[in-house]
Amino acid sequence: MPDTEPTLDVVWLLPDGQGGGRTARGTFKVRGALPGDRIVPVTSRSRGRTLEVERFTWASQGPREAHPCTVIDRCGGCDLGRMPGDRRKDALLRMVRQSLRLDADPAWLAPSVGHRSRVKLALDGSSVGYRAARSHDLVAIETCHAAHPLIQREISHLLDDGPIDGASSIELRTDGQRVVGVLDAGSPGPADLPRILDLAVGGRTVRGDPSLMLSVAGMALRASPLSFFQVDAAGNELLVGRVLENVARVAPERVLDLYAGIGNLTLPVARTGVPTVAVELEGQATRDLAFNEDLHGLSIPIHTADVGRFDTTRVPFDMVLLDPPRAGAPGVIDRLLIQRPRAIQIVSCHVPSAARDLKPAIDAGYRITDVAVVDLFPGTHHIETLILLQR
Repeated sequence: MPDTEPTLDVVWLLPDGQGGGRTARGTFKVRGALPGDRIVPVTSRSRGRTLEVERFTWASQGPREAHPCTVIDRCGGCDLGRMPGDRRKDALLRMVRQSLRLDADPAWLAPSVGHRSRVKLALDGSSVGYRAARSHDLVAIETCHAAHPLIQREISHLLDDGPIDGASSIELRTDGQRVVGVLDAGSPGPADLPRILDLAVGGRTVRGDPSLMLSVAGMALRASPLSFFQVDAAGNELLVGRVLENVARVAPERVLDLYAGIGNLTLPVARTGVPTVAVELEGQATRDLAFNEDLHGLSIPIHTADVGRFDTTRVPFDMVLLDPPRAGAPGVIDRLLIQRPRAIQIVSCHVPSAARDLKPAIDAGYRITDVAVVDLFPGTHHIETLILLQR
């Protein structure tokens, strides 16, 4: 028998983009409804004190905005695209405040224009698009309003050029000057893709030069086909700028940068004159980091290692930077605390993971002294959160 409730008011936004609120017996969560909506559950299930609403009807809807995308309701990529900007901002700030147990809203850093510098497109015959949320169904597109204008142009070329035999996906990446393509690793080759001159299959170059030269804090940084870089260049400038402000605030003697990648944070910090040590897994990103270090005449010890297993007692440091993947950095903070660094600065794309990871430091007497939210993914529930803790 389905567990149902009377009319429910959606009050807050959860970290995964679901709406939430209170019931007579606890809380509920629902996908597809926003703060300000009222719903009537049709089918639901209880998990402990949380009611998971699976299907519902509308009692009333809060404010919605028009959106230029014709597939926004099917694509799912811009899940908050119809939510008014001020309400979305307030909901996301509240989510961060509650996750980190802050007394006030963090700073909100938003680029004046947000464009995604990389998008991964699904391919199916002559159709190009995105996979629908929680589905393998392809939602065909003619353009993507969230993408950088240069990528929008290449999407048109893909449609004009027709099917790419054997390929199921392609990632388009731009540094604002060029667009390169990265076909999925199972693709046989780029024979039918004449307009994209620079192409990789997986990490293997098959045409031209599929690496990019990104501009980060006034520095040119190479990013190879498999190397990660932040999706919005303008938002990344705000992020790096805030990191540099916090480094200047702490005035460390030596910084340890974990999950260093291509040097997005490492190199701008090192350029300020602070000795910096980088840790990153062996791969294209590590090679890019070494290339970028040489390009700018910097001397940075680079340890090619799994951060989860790296012995942090091998190097001296009094400030740590972490930019882990969405799963976070479980157990890493515990090892860092052996050194009792003066400050820990974490960049997180999933605030609950950061809150979990930082708990040992909070328990050890560290306090959060700065939090900033960077709106790297306008129109979505995704954000990048920068947290500074000091001893």
